[in-house]
Amino acid sequence: MSEQEKIGFPRISRRDSENLNSKEDHTRLKYIFTDEEYQKYPILRKISLYYKCIWKDKKKVLDIISHEMDISLKGGQGSLAMLNTFTSPLQDDSKTMQDGEFLSIDLGGTNYRVYYLKFYKRRLVQSLSEIYKIPSNVLRGTSKMLFEILAESVRVFLLDNHLDPKKHYNVGWVFSFPCRQLALNQSYLLKWTKNFKIRRMENVELAEALTEALKLKCLNMTVRAIVNDTVGTLFSVAVDQPDCAIGLIVGTGTNACYIEQSKNMIGGHKLDDELVIINTEWGALGENRSLDRYRNKFDFQLDEASLYPGQQIFEKMCSSRYLGELLRLTLIYLVKQNIILDGKMPDR
Repeated sequence: MSEQEKIGFPRISRRDSENLNSKEDHTRLKYIFTDEEYQKYPILRKISLYYKCIWKDKKKVLDIISHEMDISLKGGQGSLAMLNTFTSPLQDDSKTMQDGEFLSIDLGGTNYRVYYLKFYKRRLVQSLSEIYKIPSNVLRGTSKMLFEILAESVRVFLLDNHLDPKKHYNVGWVFSFPCRQLALNQSYLLKWTKNFKIRRMENVELAEALTEALKLKCLNMTVRAIVNDTVGTLFSVAVDQPDCAIGLIVGTGTNACYIEQSKNMIGGHKLDDELVIINTEWGALGENRSLDRYRNKFDFQLDEASLYPGQQIFEKMCSSRYLGELLRLTLIYLVKQNIILDGKMPDR
C-alpha cells in the first residue's frame, strides 16, 4: 500500500430555507471581544459587523440565489450556470444499481482520490481508496500532464492493491469543475476554479482524453461517466436514503446540486426522464456584482489578488481555500491599526 497522506472529505448537508428563523439564528453569533475591548478599540466592532452582515441578511441572499437560478433555468444570463448533469435520481432497480467491479477518480483539489468499488446484489461489499497529490507544476502545466498523472496514479493504485491491471474496468470520474455536458460520458471544461490553471483544455473531451491516457499505460479501461462532486455526494446518500434531493459541498470550494423537473429547463439538452439533477455552480454567485453589498474590504482585497479576479465570488466568501487568507488580511489590518502585536508586523 502506498504511503499517502489521508485527508477528510466534505459531507452532504440538507436544510429547508423556508424554516430559517432569522432572529433565532442571529442570537447564535456571539461577539468575540468584551464590551471594554470594543469601547477601547471601536474598529473591532466594525470588523465584527463586516463578517456578520451576510449572515444577518441571509434571507436576502437566499432570494438572490433563487432569482439567479430562475434566470438561468429560463435560458437567461444569470451568474449561476445551472448545468444539466445528464443524471436523474437513483431508482431502486437493476438499471441504476448494477453488480460488478468499478474504478472511480475524484478530482477536485490539490489532492485527488482513486477508488476501487465492488458491488454484489446491488450493495457495496468492498472498497479501496488512495489519495494522491497533484504536483504544483501540473497545476500550472498542460492537459497532457494532467491526464498522464491521473492514468499513472490508477496504474500504481492497481499494483499497490494487488488488483489485476489487465482486467477491464468501467471508470467513473468525479470532476469538480464547471463543465458543458453533452451526455453522461461527454463533457467539456468551461473554466478552471480554485488553484487550477492548466492550459490546453479547449475542445478536450474529458472522458475520451482520460480513456486514451489510461490506454497509454496499458490499462483496459473506459470512462463511462463524468459527474460533478455535488452529484456524487447526492448519489452516495440517495443509495440508502432515496428522498435525498440536494448534494452540497462546503470544502476547498463550495457548490450544490438539486433535483429539478425537466420541463422547467428552457433550451439546451434534456433527458427523457421527468426529473434531472442540476449542477448550480453557485460558487460563481456574485460575479454579476449581486453580492457586492455583502462583501467587506477584505473580500475585495482577496479577490483582486486571486488567481481568477472577479470569478467565484460566493466561493471566495465561504470556502476553506479562502478563509485563511481572509483571516490573514484581517490580522494585517489590525496590526496596521496598532491594535495587536503592538503594531509591529512579524517577519514571518
